[in-house]
Amino acid sequence: MIWEYSSGIIPFREFGSKRTFLLLLSGLTKQELWEFPKGLIEKKERAQEAALREFAEETGIDQVELIPGFKKILKYFYRRDEMLVGKTVTYFLGRVKSAKVHLSSESKDFVWLTFEQALIKIRQKNLRELLTEANDYLDSANA
Repeated sequence: MIWEYSSGIIPFREFGSKRTFLLLLSGLTKQELWEFPKGLIEKKERAQEAALREFAEETGIDQVELIPGFKKILKYFYRRDEMLVGKTVTYFLGRVKSAKVHLSSESKDFVWLTFEQALIKIRQKNLRELLTEANDYLDSANA
């Protein structure tokens, strides 16, 4: 078994009381996988630096404001060919102003959705829980 370390951003936009989240459709998986932008942490790179770099590479958006105090780590396993891979992903929460997305070759599509719509679109339980934590954090910060 090998371990991979990645980081990503849960991107959101707000206009008045309306909040939407950005999901990417992975072009790297056989099954449909809607997820948040993320990627491998390079040598000598910190998780936050990797998250910002990967976000810009995968979305074409280079202006993102990371929300202080929100940092969540997910751990899971998946199979690559016959090998078991352990994965650790550190997620940050990021506010963006631009809705214009320029996808990298790693994604097939993107969508901006409300919290409720995104919960339906995301199939993985751990990502739904992550989205719920992020949305609750934003609600409590705005209260």
